[in-house]
Amino acid sequence: MQHAGSAPPPPWPQQPVAKQPRRGLLVPIGVALAVLLSAAALVVSLVKGSSDTSSAPNATQSANPEATQVFVDDADREACQAMGPLMRESSDARKAFTNSGAPNTPERKAAIPQFVTDSYDWGRRAQDILNQHSAPPRFLTRNFQRYIDDTLMYAEGLSPDRDSSIFENQLYDFGVIDLSGLIGRCSEVDVLWWK
Repeated sequence: MQHAGSAPPPPWPQQPVAKQPRRGLLVPIGVALAVLLSAAALVVSLVKGSSDTSSAPNATQSANPEATQVFVDDADREACQAMGPLMRESSDARKAFTNSGAPNTPERKAAIPQFVTDSYDWGRRAQDILNQHSAPPRFLTRNFQRYIDDTLMYAEGLSPDRDSSIFENQLYDFGVIDLSGLIGRCSEVDVLWWK
């Protein structure tokens, strides 16, 4: 209520108008959301466990779980030797792609279709080799798997029809981080495939 002679109340502050998301961000956002939802589903399933107690072991049975293995030198050496040529190929392809031009330039956009095709082919071949060297599950095999997955997610987010986004840079960086773990472990077992 306004009294005579008093100043009118200040106007309500204007809310900023939300910008519509760029279409170029939809794929990376979708990928990030899918990863988040998958992780949440995994956590829920691990926390919830099985509600069926009829198959639970009785107290008189003794469990003999296998010890978790983190590093297995001979198996790690074999995996590093088998994956080495593919890792060099991937590193060379990534370097050639980033050297094709700055992001969003016609040269870089022209290089995208071939890079994506090559990445998918590489991912299939790398997965086949990794599957042959993944037992027992351990740090190195999980790290190789992350590198393969991050390489494919990076390629999946690229398109010559839209500008690059911050998500592309982050996915590229994930691959670099994965690579550092692989180089560290492979050097420990004397396999220097990156040289």
